[in-house]
Amino acid sequence: CISVEADLCVYTQPASYGKLRYDFTSKGVHFSLSFTPDAKLPEVPEIGLRFTTDNEYYRLDWHKVLMD
Repeated sequence: CISVEADLCVYTQPASYGKLRYDFTSKGVHFSLSFTPDAKLPEVPEIGLRFTTDNEYYRLDWHKVLMD
């Protein structure tokens, strides 16, 4: 398994921070996102990721995990 992590800064006022992790395994690529909004911000309704792939990737599985 090869893992890559990136720190995120969401430019709200005040700023909020998070971490995006990619895990590359023999079974595919797994993404995880952690996000901690500043306590002074209102509730965050939804956070998403958008990415594009080349047409040669004819099969892409998406497993969404819902948080409480």
